[in-house]
Amino acid sequence: RMDDDNDGKLNLDEFLENTYRTYKSYAEFEDDGDGTDFPSAEETFVELDTNKDKLLEVEELKPIFSYLHPGEISYAKYYSRHLIHEADDNRDGNLTLDEMLNHEYIFYNTVYNDVDDDDYDFRDEL
Repeated sequence: RMDDDNDGKLNLDEFLENTYRTYKSYAEFEDDGDGTDFPSAEETFVELDTNKDKLLEVEELKPIFSYLHPGEISYAKYYSRHLIHEADDNRDGNLTLDEMLNHEYIFYNTVYNDVDDDDYDFRDEL
């Protein structure tokens, strides 16, 4: 929950406590940055506050909404970057067949989950 006082807007404290961290984690990962050039919460708040009333309304949050509520496409991008990061031995940003084969467990774990074992147990019932 982002809006602690239920006024339909976010003040700076609510933005700092409830919103900025989520936004920053997704945006930094998507940008492949180390976080050093990322704007502070205060800078981000001021930039988003287009009407300068020191409150963020829903319309003003639209530029970062996809980071606050990522959908399947955002998650797929996030996870594929994670897989490449884990398996890319030479750090060139691309995966070779050898790199994929050398890290097969990373890719198998994405589609195979031990919890699924229960679904496929053989049961001989008469």
